[in-house]
Amino acid sequence: MAKSLESKKYPRRKMSSKTEPMRISPHFTCDDWTDMAFSKEEEWQKAIDIFEDRIDGRFMKIIGRIEGYEFSGFAVLALDSLLIETLQQFRDGVPKTPNGKSQDYFVSFLTETSFGKFFDQNKAEIFYKQIRCGILHQAEIGGSSRVLIRQQAPLIRLAKDGNGLVINRKLFHKQLAKEFENYVSQLRKTNSPDEKLRSNFKKKMDYICYVLYFAYGSNMDPKQMKERGAPFTKRKHAVLKGYILKFNKKATGKKAKPGEGKGNVVPDSHTIVEGVLYDITQSVLDRLDEKEGYPKHYDRKEMYVYLDDGTKVKAWVHIAQPSMVEDGLKPTKEYLSHYLKGKDLLSPTYYQWLEKVETLD
Repeated sequence: MAKSLESKKYPRRKMSSKTEPMRISPHFTCDDWTDMAFSKEEEWQKAIDIFEDRIDGRFMKIIGRIEGYEFSGFAVLALDSLLIETLQQFRDGVPKTPNGKSQDYFVSFLTETSFGKFFDQNKAEIFYKQIRCGILHQAEIGGSSRVLIRQQAPLIRLAKDGNGLVINRKLFHKQLAKEFENYVSQLRKTNSPDEKLRSNFKKKMDYICYVLYFAYGSNMDPKQMKERGAPFTKRKHAVLKGYILKFNKKATGKKAKPGEGKGNVVPDSHTIVEGVLYDITQSVLDRLDEKEGYPKHYDRKEMYVYLDDGTKVKAWVHIAQPSMVEDGLKPTKEYLSHYLKGKDLLSPTYYQWLEKVETLD
């Protein structure tokens, strides 16, 4: 993998400040991913390069450096277990393993891929419970399972009591590396490419490269977002529960008027705040931080917001710093007009409430 990247002359990214795009692999950032329109085959091939670089840098190279140590078996299998779950997420096109489905994901991977030559349902479940969970949760193998390194040992066999597994961790990792290469080869097929496989792969990488931002104030206006150099890929309605919208954040700057207030959300168990949920990159979020005066004027917190179908997701929300809050403030008509630009997504009741907000002018 590393040689192929070198041959394509991808430079290693150098990060210098918080406004730099998030690095998603040794040679690539989120912007490298989000800049692609996926309208050409060469872009798909670059996307797969990014994925290979990510897995190589986060897993394969690290394992390659430590697997020669006599007692590295637990560390190698821990990384292998993380990689299995990651690859299954790519196969299914999900942002993370659904709650309560971790075992199902492991069983699917170990029985439906090339590992199916070695694992059936029972062995896959034992691997998950005694090896994966044992190492990641207790830092030890559970039950009667054991990890070996002897060359003559098979990749897997049942323990003598039939209730555990004996794993040759070198052969196991070698097989996992082969499965990773096989997955990449399937993605790279240009003659009748597997569209579903590629679609799920892209979905997972999109989840990695984009962050969710909940705008309850003037950033509900899509035109303002674009004027602020904050492009987004998706824009939808969301609700922040247990909070109320206030205009108690002190306005600052040369154009600020006496008594002028900006938007803020304050805890209130009986109310909700409606807003717009954006899919943006980390670098765009950093740009919005600058526009909102983070961290001096606003803090930024990751909070749960709810979509229209009831789904709960984590999103970044700007909340006024306590030192910037003052009672009795009011917004200007011009400022409030940006809130009203969210009409296409806000509920009629919430929009009508916003229309009636008393302004300073």
